[in-house]
Amino acid sequence: MSITTIPTCTRVAIWEAHDKRCIYCSEIISFNELEIDHIVPEHLYEKPEQLLEILKEYNLPSDFPRSTPFNLLPCHRRCNARKSGTPFNKSTALYYLSLAEKKVSIVEKVQKRLVRQSNTDRILTSLQIALELGELSSKQVYDLVKRI
Repeated sequence: MSITTIPTCTRVAIWEAHDKRCIYCSEIISFNELEIDHIVPEHLYEKPEQLLEILKEYNLPSDFPRSTPFNLLPCHRRCNARKSGTPFNKSTALYYLSLAEKKVSIVEKVQKRLVRQSNTDRILTSLQIALELGELSSKQVYDLVKRI
């Protein structure tokens, strides 16, 4: 169970960036089954001495981010449960960190698309509601669009 809440937008972006596949078994994950795993285990961030040892072993900076796409991967619940909070050995950790890093730009693009779409949906639904309630006329909307 995650200590921090990863925003849905980030969860979806990580899931999509990794082709909706579990990083550990390569099978397709439904969104309902999706868990986001921390490569550097999240619980270590509550144990600074242990965390620094692991970060040093992995050759990572001491301020390595906890819950950003650089440290997050999509997986099935069952696969995440098998791994639990156990730190990877160095070569395995570096492999998964490199996979995550390769997808960061895609994750960021998907996040931007999701936010843009969400904003568009909010605007369109607000416009539709205002029209239905008579707070705005179709002529006002037409005039606005015509001006633009």
